[in-house]
Amino acid sequence: MGNQSAAQKEELKAITRKFKISKSDVKVYQKLFKQHCPKGNHLSRKDFKSVYNQLFPGDCSEFADQMFRTFDTDGDGKVDFLEFLTGLCMTDSDDVNEKIEWAFKMYDVDGNGTISMDEVKKLSMAYYKMIYGYENQEESESVAKELFQLMDKDNDEKITFQEFNDAAKKNSEILNMLFPSPQDEG
Repeated sequence: MGNQSAAQKEELKAITRKFKISKSDVKVYQKLFKQHCPKGNHLSRKDFKSVYNQLFPGDCSEFADQMFRTFDTDGDGKVDFLEFLTGLCMTDSDDVNEKIEWAFKMYDVDGNGTISMDEVKKLSMAYYKMIYGYENQEESESVAKELFQLMDKDNDEKITFQEFNDAAKKNSEILNMLFPSPQDEG
């Protein structure tokens, strides 16, 4: 990240401390970032999708859109290295509470503070297309309904953060769908 400001350097130090990342790991992540970053200092949505399409066998467009939205923490329409590094580390974080907060933001596509059945279906469909390479509407809707029922404890057709938090701590599949590993593909 050659031309870092003092604030960026401090933020990088904070990220490396928080996630216990070595300097050599940061260099590996920087290399990966630059490899997919033709504009030099940020990944566009298109570049971000390209990274996902290289990691998974299926169509990653929709899933990568959701990940991009979650990685782009400042909402400027691009992912800089610090956002990229934080997002990657978050997917491997041992801090379950933080991971749940991050996952909730991904499920909450419209950002209204609750998760609807349509949002769960959308994410489930995107996951199937990415992992299996095809759209299986019946299977992904079945999974979405099952997940939604697990989370919507008061049956009000929306999932609050508290409901999501409680359900995610009891059922690892809720988080596993959001943090797939390329080597785990079907």
